[in-house]
Formats: sequence, structure tokens, C-alpha cells
Amino acid sequence: MTYEQLYQLGIQSKDHGSVDDYSLRALLLSLSPYKNQSELLINFQSPCLSHSQFYPSLERLKKGEPIDYILGQTIFYGLTISVNKNVLIPRPETEELVEYVICHLKHPSSHILDIATGSGAICCALKASLPQAFLYASDISQKALDVAKENANRLNLLIDYRLGDMVEPWREEHEKFDWIISNPPYISEVNSIDVNVLKYEPKLALIANPSTKFYQIILKNCQNLIKKDGAFIFEINPTDADALVKMGQDYYPHATIKVIKDINQKNRFIVIQLREKN
Repeated sequence: MTYEQLYQLGIQSKDHGSVDDYSLRALLLSLSPYKNQSELLINFQSPCLSHSQFYPSLERLKKGEPIDYILGQTIFYGLTISVNKNVLIPRPETEELVEYVICHLKHPSSHILDIATGSGAICCALKASLPQAFLYASDISQKALDVAKENANRLNLLIDYRLGDMVEPWREEHEKFDWIISNPPYISEVNSIDVNVLKYEPKLALIANPSTKFYQIILKNCQNLIKKDGAFIFEINPTDADALVKMGQDYYPHATIKVIKDINQKNRFIVIQLREKN
């Protein structure tokens, strides 16, 4: 069968909400020898030699499995990041967090810690963009950490990964960080999660009760790990913005704290910039 015939077969399944044009084209590209969608479209009427692999993948799509898990990878900040059921699929909004850190870095050789790293997408993107920086990361899940290490190794990026709960791997370290970053679990209402996200993505990386639980753990336990002029940046649930500003003020009363909106104008990040006491 040709790529076009396979595409038309997939289109007939679009009554399943998870089967969309983007997913179908991404699936067909993965089965082709072509480098991009433009090349695929030019050769859309050519035979697909791997057509037998299309059908089981289409069935997975119809059941709601994300195309990123089916392909085993996603694109994040221009990097190909491996993903599987043990890690969250990094969202486009998180690229804005990476961009903010890059734009506000004071020193090229800054020390940056990524807590609850998951696939390692954030620290890989930062290290790739800031080769002189020192990147550190941790996760409580060994399976997630295996994915993160795989990504760093494949991309030839030097990152210090440690297994442990939140800041635990760094308690005995004398290292102090310029930036402490985290996109921790922050969803407390399970009913608010898309059914397919809840079905396929790891609950360990999604759910927190209360929703601000892990931010408090980080802010409380990083007082000896953050430099006097260092900064925290967190991805957040928009509804928690005010509570997290108050929490930041309680732990770091001399800090400058601001909430940053994402491209969709939702309160998505909080930055806590420390400064020395007067």
C-alpha cells in the first residue's frame, strides 16, 4: 500500500478522538526513509515497505495511546527525546521554562539542578544550549532515570543524574546551585486529568495531594543548596499561583517573586529570585 492509502485508512478512524492528522503523518513518517513531512508528501503515492507496522500502531492510536509513546520519542526544544510509559511526555509550554532560564542566566558556567527530572528533557535542553553550564538532576523513579540517562548519553550531554526523592540526593553535598528548577507533580483533582493522560502517563509524575506539596518540600529543603543570589523556577498549576507566591515569601522573605504567563496567557511559571539581605 502507498503512504496515501494508509493515510486514508487512518482518516476513516478519525471518529476516535485520539486519531488526528498530526499523529497519522508522524506515524507514516516514522515508517518511511524520508527526513521530514515535506519529503513524505512528495512521495505520498510511493509504496510503504513497512506498511504491516502501520496497523498495530493505528490500533494503539484508536485506543487513545499518545503518538509519542507509540513512536518512543518526541521533539522538545529541538531535541529528539526518548519517552516511554515511565515518564511524562514533555509539553510545549515547558520549553518556555527552558527559554526563560537561558535568557536570564548570569554566568555561562552556572550550576543548575533539575528536580523530578523525568525524561530529562529540561536538563538536556539546557545543557545542549549552555554547554559550559553544569547540569544536575534527580528523580525518585529508577525507570524514569534510566530514560533520562539514555537521552543524555544519546545526545552526548554530560549531566550528573542521581536517584532519590526530590532533594534527598543533594542533602550531603556542599554544592550550591545558581538555579533550582522543577516541574513536579501538581494535580490533586484526578477528575481534572484527561482520561488518556491518566490511562497512559505515570501517575507518580502527575498527582500530588495537596497540589503544592512538592513545591513546599523543595523550598523548605533547598535553603542550604541555593546560592545567595540564586533563583528557583517552577512550572505550576495556574490555580496555585497565589498560594505559591505566598509560600515563596514565607521561606524567602527577601526574594523577588513573579508569576509568568505561558503562550496561552495562563499563569504557568513562578520565579523566586533571591537577593542578599540588606
